[in-house]
Amino acid sequence: PTETIRTRVAGGAVVPAIVRELAVDAPLRGGPWIAIYDPLLKGGHRTAIYTLNGRARIPGRFAIDFIALPDGGALPAVRAPDSNGFGADVLAVADGTVTIAVDGVPDATPPPIVLEQASGNHVAIDLGDGRFAFYEHLQRGSVAVKVGQRVTRGQVIARLGSSGSSSIGPHLHFHVADASSTLAAEGMPFVFRQFGQLGRFASLAALTSGEKWLPSSLAETRQRERPDPLAVITFP
Repeated sequence: PTETIRTRVAGGAVVPAIVRELAVDAPLRGGPWIAIYDPLLKGGHRTAIYTLNGRARIPGRFAIDFIALPDGGALPAVRAPDSNGFGADVLAVADGTVTIAVDGVPDATPPPIVLEQASGNHVAIDLGDGRFAFYEHLQRGSVAVKVGQRVTRGQVIARLGSSGSSSIGPHLHFHVADASSTLAAEGMPFVFRQFGQLGRFASLAALTSGEKWLPSSLAETRQRERPDPLAVITFP
């Protein structure tokens, strides 16, 4: 890891921050994918605080949810159980060792969903240097790795699903944290080595209300960055 991370905010401004950067490969292939996160969303990843053993943490502080861009460019109000990229290969973002591998939670998990099953089927990989990559809501029966197994970047570890708490339907929740625990860990910043940014949705409300995405006049190849909030992107 280095000591500088470049992030972009709404409007495209590049904002430097002094943090320990972790650059990882893509958790999915191809696309287009919608990178869903909103740092200001009440009840979103960044405001979901869990207190365990007397310490408050935000595990998903830098989490991104990925869904496939629908063919029409807008998210329909009613989506099929196999929409949003359901079944797509999920990839190891770096070499590492599997520390968590949970399978058996049904897709489209019926409520009530207990906290212990909120992540659904999920995998955690120890990337070294106190970083753990988390993949959540994986398809039941698709987890292809076991605890203690060494994996290599680009290896298929599971498939995108809708298990656990998945209000937007099938999606891949991805984040990096400082411990091998879904709740008793603090989210850590990360960037992707490379992705293409094609445009974005105007807002989360625009996405969920069925408005179409806003293509950029010129697609960009970005390196060692995070996608913009609600960006439409492709991976190599």
